[in-house]
Amino acid sequence: CMQHLQLNVDQSRAERRIKLQSDFLNGGLTGAFEWRTLGVTLRRFGHRLLPSFVPMPEQEKEGANNLDFYLYVMNTDTIIHALGMEMSVPKRQTLKGYIHDATNRYELQACVPSIEKGNTLWRDVTLSVDNSRGEGRLAFSTTKQILNTDSTKLVVGDVAGLFTTVARNDSLLTNLRFGEVAADHDDADIQIATHLTRYRERPLIGVHIEPSAFYLGDSLWTVADSHIEYNAADTTLSVYDFDVRTASQGIHVDGMASTRAWDSIQVQLQDVDLYYLLRFIELEEALQVTGRVSGWATLYSLFSTPMFAANLYIPDGYLNSSYLGEVSARATLDREHERIVIDA
Repeated sequence: CMQHLQLNVDQSRAERRIKLQSDFLNGGLTGAFEWRTLGVTLRRFGHRLLPSFVPMPEQEKEGANNLDFYLYVMNTDTIIHALGMEMSVPKRQTLKGYIHDATNRYELQACVPSIEKGNTLWRDVTLSVDNSRGEGRLAFSTTKQILNTDSTKLVVGDVAGLFTTVARNDSLLTNLRFGEVAADHDDADIQIATHLTRYRERPLIGVHIEPSAFYLGDSLWTVADSHIEYNAADTTLSVYDFDVRTASQGIHVDGMASTRAWDSIQVQLQDVDLYYLLRFIELEEALQVTGRVSGWATLYSLFSTPMFAANLYIPDGYLNSSYLGEVSARATLDREHERIVIDA
């Protein structure tokens, strides 16, 4: 329980000062600002970078806020225990930054030294948001470690990741880098360009995925040049030749998703290891299916009454380590009972 809580508020004509001290949180807020107009200030920053996506009504263009803030989170073990979460977080996390309307500058930095859950350790979890170069920039980075189950906790795997996105002139330029720290090959480097416009007063979002490559285990996967477009006015999602593959495996996606029953997205699978696909499906723990799958799946009317059908083939399938041989399967969605029906 909390043993200590102290809140000091000092306000003059020029600025406000708020200071919080407690067993769990220490923080401060200083500056000349109005609570009711902070949302306007944030929208103003967004409008300067993405005017088509963040409209700015004329009546909200007035007012200015300038403030500096910091927050230290303490005794997180107590908080996590009270929430019933099974993880370990160090005793101090940091959040600090500023918002200055007068100079059109803002910055936010958050840092968590480590997060441990089970045998997975996330180190140096950092998030930063700023516009120091005249453009909005968001960056997130961390290093993931897989630990041994013994008490020595020797690291047996190390993966570092960095996500950055830059906003300017109604565009988002996103870069995702990740890879094994001790690997002898290059990190993955995926580039995505997003352009924001408006169509019939609703957002129109175009995404260009540039040719790139990444390692998954020891396999080199390549991503082909492709485009994705979302039209909020028509409620349509169009995918143009999204293709990711390795030497022997491949996934190809093309088509349109909408509220209409005749629009569909086609997914082609070529000798894909079921391990990658089943990670996204919640199977019973006692059910383990392995092998490589080829075939197709079609998804209809995703934004109204979702339906799908699939026809799959596994040349050498295993069920709970028992050899099944060749497996042919058709899968459909049973909406009435909210389940997937597989005939194999």
